[in-house]
Amino acid sequence: MEASGLRAALRLTPTDSLTIDAAVLYNHLETEGVPIVEHGMGLTQNRPLSEGSDDEYSIFSLNIKWALGAATLTSNTSYFDREQETLAYIPALGGIANNLGMDSETFAQELRLASNHDGPLNWLVGGFYKDSEIADVRQVNILLGPDIIGPLFVESLVDSDNRQWALFGEVSYDLSERMTLTGGLRYYEEENDVATFVSLLPIPVMPVAQSLSVLTPRVSLSFAINDGATAYVNIAQGFRAGGVNSNPLSGPAIGSTYDEDSAWNYEAGIKGNSADRRFSYGASVFYIDYKDYQADIAPIIIGGGVVDNIGDAHSVGIEGELAFKPVEGLEIRAAGAWIEAELDENLLAPKGNRLPLVPEYSASLSGSYHCDLTDQWQGFASGEFSLVGGTYESIFNFFENGSYEMMNIRAGAVLNNFRFTVFVNNLFDEQVSYRNLGDFGPGSGFFTNPPRTVGLKLSVTY
Repeated sequence: MEASGLRAALRLTPTDSLTIDAAVLYNHLETEGVPIVEHGMGLTQNRPLSEGSDDEYSIFSLNIKWALGAATLTSNTSYFDREQETLAYIPALGGIANNLGMDSETFAQELRLASNHDGPLNWLVGGFYKDSEIADVRQVNILLGPDIIGPLFVESLVDSDNRQWALFGEVSYDLSERMTLTGGLRYYEEENDVATFVSLLPIPVMPVAQSLSVLTPRVSLSFAINDGATAYVNIAQGFRAGGVNSNPLSGPAIGSTYDEDSAWNYEAGIKGNSADRRFSYGASVFYIDYKDYQADIAPIIIGGGVVDNIGDAHSVGIEGELAFKPVEGLEIRAAGAWIEAELDENLLAPKGNRLPLVPEYSASLSGSYHCDLTDQWQGFASGEFSLVGGTYESIFNFFENGSYEMMNIRAGAVLNNFRFTVFVNNLFDEQVSYRNLGDFGPGSGFFTNPPRTVGLKLSVTY
């Protein structure tokens, strides 16, 4: 693996009321191989093809904040450019080479004007615009022998142009010294144009044009129990836009569309801290009601599945977190969650099946400590332990990605602008099945994580 990157930031303050932040981020990552292994083979890979990936992207951002007295105007502008290419082996059809390439460009602009009133009434209004262009090329070749790529089996070219814009507003009002009511609306429009060509088909797939307009509300009520604790209730509606299926191996589904889905989210909770700020906590319960839930109904082993609306679903859960600072420099955090996420209709899959990639439970425990070693050196140490329950790859619940435990530790020292870190990732050398290819169970392979990794890292800031 070879990785290189650049990060730079510049802040200008022409006046006391105007701040301009500009930043650029560049990353380039080349890998030999892909993190896919077969079930029962540990980290051993049996590949007749030299796999690899090349991912290069740049992000440019500009943030302007202008204090106008009674209100503050904020502008966020960003541009994202990315080029990706992956060559992977697929055992289907006696062995094929799957070459995926994608070029994408995205421009986004947001403007917000928020009041700064001392009185009970405050407001926020704004607008958002985003334009994305994606060129997706997929080539599937028959593999004639080790690293011998044969004739082209199928090729697809997908060009998509997605445009989004939105207007939003929010008003909050203090009903009393301890109670605040907030309401908001967001109007959203989207246009999505997709053109697909697949070499196996006698004629190109007809271009597809989709459009969407939706109005989503949000209401929240908060109550300050005392100076250190607040209870709240939130009700909000959200959605996911529809799209076009363009996987070249999905047969008659090529060019088919799926509609947007929507969800109502109901949440109640409490959060607070002790008077000395050494202890803080938060807990919440939630219920999400999905309509026309979107899900992948085909195996990802063919390079990306077929999405469709599969009916109604729900998610209900409990979340909590604690943080404690027993002594100066030491902080301990704990968090946990339990979630039931299931189908409510027996359409394409049985009612009661769990939703894809949602663990039933998760928990984490972390700690960090820092102190002065000498007048010039500062030391630090930290550790993070996480426990994540099993998940299913698809709505059919054929095969479960097992639960796993993960432990990372690190320690080091800081001298002026230099930071020295010794780290151990995946201390227990746990092998995790993150994504099971195709939901086919044993024999199909799965995406996995790196083994136990011990290293030394040197960072310099200037």
